[in-house]
Order: sequence, then C-alpha cells, then structure tokens
Amino acid sequence: MINREKVFRHSILGKYVIYDTVSHTAQNASPHQDKLQKTFSWCTTNKAATNYPFAFVEQNNIFVSALTNSAVMAATSQVTTDGDDEVIFNGVTDWLYEEEVYGGVSTMKWSTDCSRLAFLKLNESLVPTYEWDDYSPESPYPISKKVRITTVSIC
Repeated sequence: MINREKVFRHSILGKYVIYDTVSHTAQNASPHQDKLQKTFSWCTTNKAATNYPFAFVEQNNIFVSALTNSAVMAATSQVTTDGDDEVIFNGVTDWLYEEEVYGGVSTMKWSTDCSRLAFLKLNESLVPTYEWDDYSPESPYPISKKVRITTVSIC
C-alpha cells in the first residue's frame, strides 16, 4: 500500500498495488487513479484457479477484479453503488464496529472456491451523530469530528 492516510485506529486509506515478482512490475489494484482504497481482499483458497479474484473498497463501495496467471488484470466490476462516507458502509466497518466489535476494517469474505464474495452492509441512516474533539499528536489543537454512535434506548 502506498499514499497511506490514517482514518481511525485500525483503518487506513491508501493505494493498493499488485507487484508481479516474475516481471518485477507493479500495477494499481484500482483503475481509478485519483481514489484511495479502504481495504483489499484477495482470494487465495482455490490453488487450482487460473484467475485470482480480489475485491477492494473505494468510497465505501465494493469493486471486484481478478489477476490471471499471466499477470493480466481483468476488468473491474463495481458491486455496490450506494456507499458514502457518512451513512452506508459496504464491505467495511464504521467507527463503532472498527473499535468495539471487529477490531478491524474489512467485512468481506470469499467462498472457498473463490466464486462468491460475502460482505456486511451497514446502514446508519437512523443513527444519531455526535461531535467530539480529537486530541491527536499531529496537532496542538483539538480537531472537531463528527461520528455516528449507536446508543441503547427504551421505546
């Protein structure tokens, strides 16, 4: 991964690069040169495969592609289109799940034959937004951030 940007404790945005150890060449996993990816999932369970599928998340949308034995990348397909930075999370966790439930970012899993991809979709349209001050070591002043936090309520 290159051009890394820290988001929360576990999550990082960056460009995923696939390096071919035979030809010593590198290519971006995503065809979108101006966008950063949040996670990457490569299916390696099917050892007899001629294609090696992978998935990545950009702007909370899932994309799927594959690499052939000859290191040629297949066309990239967009699996989801409704992801955004605030409400819909496809294949990745939000702040709460990252910190308290998963302890990580990716919520995508390949089937054992690499033919299907399962993922978690979080819809936080009904979750209230809270503002908090982030006292990070990168800044001498607090940075105001907004985050959606699920709370317990009695109806």
